[in-house]
Amino acid sequence: MHERVRKEFWAYAPDETLSTDDMILEKYQGIRPAPGYPAQPDHTEKATLFRLLDAEATAGVSLTESYAMWPGSSVSGLYLSHPESSYFGVGKIERDQVEDYATRKGMSVAEVERWLAPILNYIPGSGPASVTAITTPTPANDASPADLAAHPPGCNCAVHLMYRSKKVGAK
Repeated sequence: MHERVRKEFWAYAPDETLSTDDMILEKYQGIRPAPGYPAQPDHTEKATLFRLLDAEATAGVSLTESYAMWPGSSVSGLYLSHPESSYFGVGKIERDQVEDYATRKGMSVAEVERWLAPILNYIPGSGPASVTAITTPTPANDASPADLAAHPPGCNCAVHLMYRSKKVGAK
């Protein structure tokens, strides 16, 4: 679809002739970030997109309760054609950002934490006093199993990633 937008619909690259490898390497102009991917990690934004486009009525695509699109081969995203646009990822976010986002979305902090769990830079709790922020991470070269004990299972913070790579390199 992105190729058709570039070549036909918006026609800013009508003569584009990229090989499959060049397509995989994203050597085309423009990007299509989508809800649930690194540039736009909040899956719930699909509901906004679907409401604005009346997607169920106009395209026959619906959302499941976990915001997966049905039929499964469906895709969504924002098309950006600027020549200097490039894919990016949202970094880790702090509790104050989650609180502000929850207010703007009309959701509870716990609900936002659930949807944004992979990019939280703190351990969710019942309130600010019980939250263990990772504001001053242990330097990666000094990370030990004790440093990791306070983090949730599957945490991918910088401390965990460096500890894992250090542990692998030690073998």
